[in-house]
Amino acid sequence: MHTQTEFDRINGISPIIEILGGFNTTQIFVHSVNSLENIAEIAMIASGLEKYPERSLVFARRDDIVCVAEAVDKRYIQFLRSLGIGPRNGNIVVVSENVHPNSSTNLSDLLMGNYEALLKIRNLTKRNKKIILNPFIATYREFKLSKILEEVLGRRVHLIGGNSDLVDYVNHKHNVRAKALELGVPVPEGDIIELRLGRDGRPLDLTPIEAAFNRYIHKTGRVVVKGSYGASGSSLFIVENNPESIKKTLSNISGRIDNRIYIVEVMVDVIVSPNILMHIELGNGRILCVGITDQLLSDKLVHEGNIYPPSAKTINDMVNSAQRISKWLQTEGYRGLVGFDFGEYVHPKTGEFNHFLAEINPRTNAATYSKSLMDHLNRKQKGGPYIEAFLSANVKTKAGSFSELNELYGHLFFNTKTGKGLVPYNTGCLEYDKFTLAVFGKSRNEVIDMYEDFKSLLEKE
Repeated sequence: MHTQTEFDRINGISPIIEILGGFNTTQIFVHSVNSLENIAEIAMIASGLEKYPERSLVFARRDDIVCVAEAVDKRYIQFLRSLGIGPRNGNIVVVSENVHPNSSTNLSDLLMGNYEALLKIRNLTKRNKKIILNPFIATYREFKLSKILEEVLGRRVHLIGGNSDLVDYVNHKHNVRAKALELGVPVPEGDIIELRLGRDGRPLDLTPIEAAFNRYIHKTGRVVVKGSYGASGSSLFIVENNPESIKKTLSNISGRIDNRIYIVEVMVDVIVSPNILMHIELGNGRILCVGITDQLLSDKLVHEGNIYPPSAKTINDMVNSAQRISKWLQTEGYRGLVGFDFGEYVHPKTGEFNHFLAEINPRTNAATYSKSLMDHLNRKQKGGPYIEAFLSANVKTKAGSFSELNELYGHLFFNTKTGKGLVPYNTGCLEYDKFTLAVFGKSRNEVIDMYEDFKSLLEKE
């Protein structure tokens, strides 16, 4: 039965849920964003990070195991099950024994310290199934966790991701830029600047960065400055060609302690910024494209959501670039999901559409969850109508629980008879007056219109 979208079929994109393996495989999801290196900085601008592991409920299948920091609202679980989404009863493991999780709580650390939760996982796994530990990102914590699970389960546990040194290497943007140039993948014109730091971790001299501004800012009137490490735009600055903007950026950088290396690049007028999600199998296995979306970005280039199908003209070139770097990652021992952020622009001299690589995320990314939802829902449609488009976004609301959200907007939730509607997830964050939303429908225009209508309702709260 064909349940793929027309765009995925034409472009050879695989359903993301197929990479989880068949019935003989159990995935153990430990999707903690708190394993990111700069989580303390992210926690300062984003609340409720301890709730984020429940996002993997919309990725998991019925026999998979999802670990969360604290209990998920039972009414929300019932809602997901009414759509055929998520694991079976009992396969959601709460790991915060006698600990009240907060935005700095690490799920892997909690699980390693909770023997009862480890025993529950052992009781939930079947002897004839391959066990895979599926983290948000593979760091030293997750490698340690996989070894502990092997001891408790008495069997091999396969970890998705690269070794922690490789993941750390790719997480630093200056390394990615250098590797892209080596492999012939286009990046914006620019320089890598290494600063000298004082004992307090702050830069001693910003002259090298200011000199880079002067080298490149006249080309388009703007440059982008990126700290080598930083997620969700947390270390990114846009600099205009005027003294005030330059002074403000230098002042901001002078007070930071998160980066020693910065990249200064010419900023072009980006038409669209696609995210390409690849899945890399170990050794000489397959390298599959499992998702392509356009990113929804703020004026400061901070990620706010995704829309599918994408609109870029250079999709094939972008996929080829992603394949090239994925092959290198594979030779270095990486396995699992990796996200590539690209930009598309019109070349000012030739008038042709060109692309460039912006960054790589060697982990699960935000687009994974909405793409997984679409693939799951299309498989459940059993003859249609099938979903052909989605839009996902972070949403603010005054609804403080899933019950309140359902009462206010349940009439807009996904309807299997029409193949369209809204599916909320990350609903634990309703405690912080926010959640994530996926809007499904037949076309980009339809899901955009549905989302705009929903935002109008939110504004009336």
